[in-house]
Amino acid sequence: KVIRYRSERGGIGFYEVLLKDTGIKVELAATTRASLQRFTFPAAEPARVLLEFLLPNEYGMKVLKARVHRSGPDEIEGTIETDFPDLYYNGEQRFDLHFVMQLSRPFDTLGGWQGDTTTTNVETVEVSGDCGAFLEFKTQLGEKVMARTGISLVSLANARLNLEQELAKPFGWQFSAVVENQRRTWNELLGRVEIESPDAREKARFYSNLYRAMVGRNIWSDVNGE
Repeated sequence: KVIRYRSERGGIGFYEVLLKDTGIKVELAATTRASLQRFTFPAAEPARVLLEFLLPNEYGMKVLKARVHRSGPDEIEGTIETDFPDLYYNGEQRFDLHFVMQLSRPFDTLGGWQGDTTTTNVETVEVSGDCGAFLEFKTQLGEKVMARTGISLVSLANARLNLEQELAKPFGWQFSAVVENQRRTWNELLGRVEIESPDAREKARFYSNLYRAMVGRNIWSDVNGE
């Protein structure tokens, strides 16, 4: 892991970092199919939350098309059509990622980018390739804006259902409650195996490797089983 910021801090169920170039503190927690982010902004006009769709990875991901729509004063929903054409050894890897994002306060404008072309103050963003979307606010020093997002590989309706069932209804905007839920989840998973050893280092090695064996697993179904 490359540490780019001395302000990085992470633990079971959370990650945080101070982005020194912008002065924004970013905190992240998650459930299985949803996430909660908290941004602490400086005074800015505009302040932005970015959604980058072409993420760096080893498999040559392509964004065929992305569509993001403003579905409310404090909400967006969208679909990202992706392909992994170079993943020859595992067959066709073509799927759509649906998401619903809700903000803790209304945002001013929605915009997007595709390569070097930027659009702003629109109701719907349609882009492809090296692209993304952004939300703009006016913020005061120390103002906190939270974003909670549900995802689904099935539909927008399921992304909204995942968000409601896993995060919005049980935890609302309580960041610490989402983190504690993750700690309980990992305690239950790791607690399925017990070892006996007088060597604390051996215990640390065992549970570290058990954690690594489980952390890379993914779930592709939604809370309704689809």
